[in-house]
Amino acid sequence: LVARLAELSQSSELPFSCHCCQLETSAAGCTEQLRALQQKVRAPKNGVVVWVHLGVHGSAKEYRLEFQAYNCADFRIPDVRGKVLTNEVIDPCVSKSVKHVLRTSLPLQQILKRLDVVGCPAYLSSDPGRFLCNYAYYRSLAWTSKRPNHASLFLHVPPFAHTGAHCHAQLAFLRGLLDTIQAVVTSPSRLKAGVNH
Repeated sequence: LVARLAELSQSSELPFSCHCCQLETSAAGCTEQLRALQQKVRAPKNGVVVWVHLGVHGSAKEYRLEFQAYNCADFRIPDVRGKVLTNEVIDPCVSKSVKHVLRTSLPLQQILKRLDVVGCPAYLSSDPGRFLCNYAYYRSLAWTSKRPNHASLFLHVPPFAHTGAHCHAQLAFLRGLLDTIQAVVTSPSRLKAGVNH
């Protein structure tokens, strides 16, 4: 999916700039890659940068927009570097509590309504798990929360086997989501602190 989106972003089909990469599925690798990306990307004057993260949710049958992430890494299995984090704080500079939550600044109710209108239904989720999806999302939210004109969102996609969908169907959904985000963030109301659920 990321490879196809990268191909799409190189074409002239998207009316906005889109950069894609696949993060390593390890806490250390994810942190290193996010920091490198964050140092490179600058919000254009009068523009917005939206960091959209994707992950597969093994038991999901629908697309899930995660509106929050927890400052808790609790890996049931080792990451690709063999690291198992058990109930550990992800970013002690933000909070020393594993119960601390950060939320996206994107107006997700508005995004959901627009997605439904264009035939791309999705659901809000308040639980991105405590493995690498949550880890990456919390790191991203911690960074974007301190920068105006930056926002972050995590999309959990269902496995192909659970939906009967193929890559092109998920790519179509993702394109619908990106178009919707662009419409929302370029509207006069723009981004607001916090999120309306």
